Amino acid sequence: MRRTERQRRELVEECRQSGKPIRVWCREKGIPITTYTNWSRAVPREPQAEPPQSVQWVEVTPPVEIPSEGLERTNKSSPGKICLFSGSLEIRVETDFDCALLERVLRVVNRICC
Repeated sequence: MRRTERQRRELVEECRQSGKPIRVWCREKGIPITTYTNWSRAVPREPQAEPPQSVQWVEVTPPVEIPSEGLERTNKSSPGKICLFSGSLEIRVETDFDCALLERVLRVVNRICC
């Protein structure tokens, strides 16, 4: 059965959006894989979404208590900065930081790392 260009394009898009392996999708539709491959070369993929160009901070409030052990102030930091270490994690904090934000970040880190 000969298909129009539009039908071929629609079938290629259907296959791509199905999430199934091409062989499985082609078998289910009764389309030879070589035929599908030829069709798919003529149908460009939709461009991938661009990652956001700006960084945005979000508020995070996980229900976890922060243990005080493992967090230390060191002399390795430059004047006016604090370095926090927990295992292999290192967080450097400027002097004008938001205490509440730092607390929330540390809670998340603790939840992920511990």
